[in-house]
Amino acid sequence: MNRHGHTEQCPPEGDGVNEWTFKIACRKFKAGWSENRVREYLSQHTTRTGRKADEEIERAIERAPEWIKRGKAASFKKWPNASRAKRQKAIADSGIGIEELRRVSPQKQMSAEQVLPILFPGDPLIWAGMSVGSGDTLSLHQWLPVAGLQQFIVPSPMVRRDVAPDGRSRRFLSNTGPRRFLVIESDTGTSDEQTAILWHLARFAPFALAVHSAGKSVHGWFYVAERDEKANREFMEYAVLLGADHATFVKCQLVRMPGGHRPNKGKQEILFFNPAAIGGAQ
Repeated sequence: MNRHGHTEQCPPEGDGVNEWTFKIACRKFKAGWSENRVREYLSQHTTRTGRKADEEIERAIERAPEWIKRGKAASFKKWPNASRAKRQKAIADSGIGIEELRRVSPQKQMSAEQVLPILFPGDPLIWAGMSVGSGDTLSLHQWLPVAGLQQFIVPSPMVRRDVAPDGRSRRFLSNTGPRRFLVIESDTGTSDEQTAILWHLARFAPFALAVHSAGKSVHGWFYVAERDEKANREFMEYAVLLGADHATFVKCQLVRMPGGHRPNKGKQEILFFNPAAIGGAQ
């Protein structure tokens, strides 16, 4: 217990780790700590481990400054609970499944090497990797020859190659540039149902790409670089209401590489690719 009556000790797994992470991030930012210092402290003291811990810390670092600006009396807006009724209505209204999505794709049978320069023009820095722990940040032209072998990618360009204070990764928020795509993914429902949800969401944001995870999910890439963050948040909230995972709202969250490879599963097929949805695409 510190002099203000707050405990700095993280509770055991399953007993409020997420709440502790966010509260400590807010406290440290208000005390003037830098993002990297906050990240290092949380990484050292959380009782959570692995990818889930990293994602939780990055979400807290992204949200805490906004919460602080809104004042002590404000509570950070929570993500909505999924609505089964709204989800079923969106699926019924959409009327498109995975085979139909393949059929209507403007570009077919595309590879990672073909789509990445259109998704990320100008040879920016890109984080990608065969696994969560083995990723790196390199220029796009360096990635292209081996992009199809990678499992993960960050759907926004990176702006620097700094290594986190814990020495483990270059993938964190202050290394990530402006948001370019929002990726909508869900483990709920069949592939056809997930496809229908993505097609429904295309009414509200430009639908550029759909990738099969080589598992049970279909991931939709929506081009949002020309929208403000308020609109992006509202779009993501609606997707979450329909069953999407809000984790991908964190800018440095990794997603499946389009046309990449998932170990023991196979190719992460590009089901749908529409370059016209991407601002500045040739």
